[in-house]
Amino acid sequence: MDALLFVLIGLVSGSLIGLVGTGAGLIIIPALVLLAHFNEKTAVGTSLTLLMFPVGIFAAYAYWHHGYVNTKAAIFIALGFILGSFIAAKYATGLPVATATKIFGVVAIIIGIKMLLIKS
Repeated sequence: MDALLFVLIGLVSGSLIGLVGTGAGLIIIPALVLLAHFNEKTAVGTSLTLLMFPVGIFAAYAYWHHGYVNTKAAIFIALGFILGSFIAAKYATGLPVATATKIFGVVAIIIGIKMLLIKS
């Protein structure tokens, strides 16, 4: 079940990065906190790990060194991320700029409100 959840997080975040240019910080970290019940540090460390080859290898190592990385989750999310970003990028290139901007704004507001309502 965890693998499926992680792949879905990767698909959604990959799709959003292809669509509006964001996915890791705006989607993966809140999704890991809200849906997979990761703590914030593990969510950040896992997100950095799945992105370590293109960016963040040293930051990911620091989180891993302190035990804040779920490697299994990072691998499965990366698989979905690759597929989702490719498919959404193909779709997004046909969208008007104003539409893409509005989609990003709505997603950012929804995620921001959800994160503000988290009870720690």
